[in-house]
Amino acid sequence: MNRDERGSIVVEFGLVAPLFITLIVFLLVFGLWLYNSSVAAQAARMAAHHLAVTGDARESRDQAIKHLRTASIAIDGMDVIVWRDGDTARAQASLSMKNFYPGLPKLLGGGGWNGPIKIQRKAGCVIEYRFRNPYEFN
Repeated sequence: MNRDERGSIVVEFGLVAPLFITLIVFLLVFGLWLYNSSVAAQAARMAAHHLAVTGDARESRDQAIKHLRTASIAIDGMDVIVWRDGDTARAQASLSMKNFYPGLPKLLGGGGWNGPIKIQRKAGCVIEYRFRNPYEFN
């Protein structure tokens, strides 16, 4: 059987290309989410450690915000909260990432199908001895 198969490649490409392009875009956005999640976790760790060592909550927050500004990609908003919890310094870094892919916030644990993707990471660090026992250092 000798049939003319001209044009079959164009039809096959037309069927496969949208799926392939969708997969590529999804992988790029998921990679962005993974990277920003790592940046938020690092900022929370930095803030908690800085608070544990220096005892200065404002400077700890400022350092974490600076790290988020310089390292994160495609974000709408950010916030860092630093506090003392007994003998532990705690920090929480929050990012709001732009959504380039409908349905991704729901897949990544967010609320609805559209809107920004919210990333929230927490960290803790034991406060240095001199801040836990200030009466010993007069």
